[in-house]
Amino acid sequence: MRQRPAHLLLVLPLASLALVACDAPVPGEPGSAEASPSASSSVVVDDGETTGYSFASDNCGFEVTRTTPPERIVTIKSTMTDVVAALGAADRLVGVAYQDGEISVEDPVASGEVALGAEQDLAATLAGVPVLADRWPSQESVLDLEPDLVMAGWESTFLPDYIGHRDELEELGITTFVAPIACEFPPYLIEPVTFEDVFAQITEIGALLGLPEEAGRVVTELRDQLAAGEVHAAEVNDSLPGGDEATALWWSSGIDVPYVGAGEGVPQMLLDSVGLTNIAEEPPSAAGHPCPGRRPPRPTRPTSCSSTRPGTRRRTRRRSSPPTR
Repeated sequence: MRQRPAHLLLVLPLASLALVACDAPVPGEPGSAEASPSASSSVVVDDGETTGYSFASDNCGFEVTRTTPPERIVTIKSTMTDVVAALGAADRLVGVAYQDGEISVEDPVASGEVALGAEQDLAATLAGVPVLADRWPSQESVLDLEPDLVMAGWESTFLPDYIGHRDELEELGITTFVAPIACEFPPYLIEPVTFEDVFAQITEIGALLGLPEEAGRVVTELRDQLAAGEVHAAEVNDSLPGGDEATALWWSSGIDVPYVGAGEGVPQMLLDSVGLTNIAEEPPSAAGHPCPGRRPPRPTRPTSCSSTRPGTRRRTRRRSSPPTR
């Protein structure tokens, strides 16, 4: 049986939580895992019970506010599902969509065991959660579940062709939240993405769910894994004969027109963290070659190496009314 290269094994424990989006980071101070400066929260926990809660965030230019923790969550993108599960809140999921793969239910971080400090039967919990669609669900299928929070891995999820505008959903009492590292336009777009940005995102989502302590435990564990992985990666690189350079290609999807990871996103960050040189780091200049890096959310052929995905557009900032749930 062919074994995975040692470099790749170092990436895998962190990849599922890091790949919330392959675009841009949330702002954060280097060396910390504080939530975005545009977010504020207050959570009071007494004997394991949340007795006081408030959350406010300027989320990709959209004001998100809540006065109670969300209890009915729909996730649209597998990596958002991963974070909810890792924080020990999988039992709040009422529907999921656009799931790229299965969660590693036996992994202590992914299952919520690290967050909650107790063994979790994540497989049983997820077995009762309906999958609304392989890709984007219809607005009707989401509304039928009566969620109080919809979490998306891309801003384009909230276009009229998909789930609908965020302000319209807010008027129905549904909070919307986009992975902060998926924000597409300045000042919310910051490149390149770093692990600190990933940790800050987990921290902010923990605040949104009313689980700040759980998020802190997850971030601490991931920091330990990252530190150990970087040390081992250096040892492996030093052992390569004759100063050879370890190279890799991050293949995302597609055969006729492949999409690969490069540029300023999370795949490049993960490859850098284990000392692998990305052979697609520089976009090919020959006509007809696909652009490495970002994968557009719509099933269309790429036409350029633009950082803006097809199907997205700039929007003016809208202030929404607080959720009623």
